[in-house]
Amino acid sequence: MHLYVLDERLRPVPAGVVGEIYLLGPGRRHGYVKRPGLTAERSWPAHRCAGQPMYRTGDLAHRTGEGRLIFDGVATSS
Repeated sequence: MHLYVLDERLRPVPAGVVGEIYLLGPGRRHGYVKRPGLTAERSWPAHRCAGQPMYRTGDLAHRTGEGRLIFDGVATSS
């Protein structure tokens, strides 16, 4: 499992800058039961890495200079 903190253009943010958490790897969700619309909203097949879509968590976080992940809340829809 890989965890990324990305900006709105899906670029990694530097330490101390808040971004949205994205997951990639075998442990990410395969989809929401009976909620295909939410599954489509949260999966980013256009931004594949290693043949897998990323999962957009909707959570905000930043990394410290030491690499520790700090949770900052939940992203709001615009």
